Amino acid sequence: APPPPAYAAPAPSYAAPAGGAYAVGGR
Repeated sequence: APPPPAYAAPAPSYAAPAGGAYAVGGR
């Protein structure tokens, strides 16, 4: 399944999946 949208990612940017991390400008 595709990664969740950035706004729906429950984890912090540094711990979010690639699809969420880069979408919110995280590392």
